[in-house]
Amino acid sequence: MNDIKQYLRDRLATFQRRIVELEQESRRREDESQAARLALYNGIFEAVDALSSLAASIERRGDELGRSGKRLAGNVQAIRRKLLRTLEEQHIVELSVTAGKATLEACTVVETRPAAELPNTTILNVVRPGYVDQARNRILRKAEVITVRNQ
Repeated sequence: MNDIKQYLRDRLATFQRRIVELEQESRRREDESQAARLALYNGIFEAVDALSSLAASIERRGDELGRSGKRLAGNVQAIRRKLLRTLEEQHIVELSVTAGKATLEACTVVETRPAAELPNTTILNVVRPGYVDQARNRILRKAEVITVRNQ
């Protein structure tokens, strides 16, 4: 009888160790998957930024480029919108900067300018948009902004 009890105790201990090992492995794989997903999203963010810049550049030179330039700008914008829709399907949207004030949680200030008529930390321009994962309520990339800083 004691042999059976000892055997069962040993088996239970073995199963418990294996459960802990499997849980650790599952957490490790989830962390790796999340890191790979974030790297992919960052690549898409960079592509959207590049397409936005390209479209703006083409539009500025629109008169020089004629109809083909306008078509090209439209095509670039269509690709950009498709990428943004793909992100939205994953519940990732551009971060809206609320109330025109920069916060440390949502923004990285890349430049400041004086503007006596506005209070400090007022956002003058968004250099690069930020993105938020709405499903996980997590900021994936902070917005890069230019804000007011008065002396």
